[in-house]
Parts: sequence; structure tokens; C-alpha cells
Amino acid sequence: MRYGGYVLVALPFLIFTSYKLQKLEIETDKIKLITSILLIIAIVTYIGRNISRLNKEVDFYKYNLLASPFFYVEKVKTKKIFDDGTFKIYSPPNDVQCWAAKTPCSYYKKIKVKKILNFNIVYRDDR
Repeated sequence: MRYGGYVLVALPFLIFTSYKLQKLEIETDKIKLITSILLIIAIVTYIGRNISRLNKEVDFYKYNLLASPFFYVEKVKTKKIFDDGTFKIYSPPNDVQCWAAKTPCSYYKKIKVKKILNFNIVYRDDR
């Protein structure tokens, strides 16, 4: 439920709960205490899960954060496969992924570019 999926689960629960709480008469001090406790539980859970995730990644990738804190990508020699003077498209060597090359990047060598509504539309030329 990454990237906001929890909202779909939490929203019906929160609406139902707030509807039920509206009918009850609860002292303000108790509301503040319960809210504080729930907030602390949420923050501790969030931080704990992130620390656990980071520890798993450090173990899996054998990454030493203190020795090399920055992500290193070797320089990749790319070829221009399209250049009209204002817009260029690059292609990486066969053993390199596009995330390590200059952008915009394409694995397809036969491409065409068409300008539509001031946007460069890139498509394959399979002919």
C-alpha cells in the first residue's frame, strides 16, 4: 500500500469513528491524551519500520554507509540517436541501463520525433 494507498483503508475507518465519537460526550483532557498516545504510537511505528527497512537493505547490499555515503554511478559513454538542434535523445551501450545514461534515453535505435502542441513526441520507427 505504498504511495498513499493507506488513505483508502484509513478514510472509511476515520469517517465511521468520527461519526460515533460525535455522539459521545468526552472530556477535552481525555481527547488530548488519547490523541497524543495514538500520535506517539504512529510515529514510533513509522520510525521503527524505516529503521528495520534500512537495516535489511544494508545487510542485503553489503553497504557501508560511513565508508561511502554517496551513490556512485560510473560515467557512461552514450551515443546520440536523434538530434534536431533543440532536442537530443541518447542511447546507452548494450550492457548499461538507461538510469545510468544521459537523459532522455532510449534503448531503441530507430526512433522518430514529432512535435505536437509544443511537445516532443518520441515513438519507434518499426519500418
